[in-house]
Amino acid sequence: PTSGSVRFATGVTALGTVGPAPGALPGAGVYVSVEREAEGALRPAARLGVSHARRGGFPAGSGRADFALTELTLELCPVALSMAIVRVRPCAAASGGILTARASGVLESRSADRPLWAFGASGLVSVEPARWLEIVALVRGAAPLARDRYQIEPVVFHRVAGVAVTAGAGAGVRFP
Repeated sequence: PTSGSVRFATGVTALGTVGPAPGALPGAGVYVSVEREAEGALRPAARLGVSHARRGGFPAGSGRADFALTELTLELCPVALSMAIVRVRPCAAASGGILTARASGVLESRSADRPLWAFGASGLVSVEPARWLEIVALVRGAAPLARDRYQIEPVVFHRVAGVAVTAGAGAGVRFP
């Protein structure tokens, strides 16, 4: 790499998130990233992703609940540790999105859309078998600013966890 050159990437990921709903929410996302290539560990990067995850049929009192999470995530990574074609990046992470819960199987079916803001850290691992290709894995832990409770009268069947954990894997193309 040319010292100080800038590279971009875009790709897709399969994700799973635990914490916002009573169980894991499987989903998918897309991302774009920019990084400064240089010798040594100081190689800042930024990654912006959008994802959607959903799952239904959670037991909720006398009914069932479906959850969906649509979010935008920004990860800022100051350094990269490299060995051959593998890069590991520790990052600060922030996300904002909408958590939707829908109740069914009860007298009054209803839904609620709530904002979900979270801040935390992530780790990104990429394998670059070719200059234009990256295979990525990520894990992110973030603390939601609010821990909403979801209930079907009179039972509170879920409260957003104190830490939401997302893990995923995917692939992307890098350029120039």
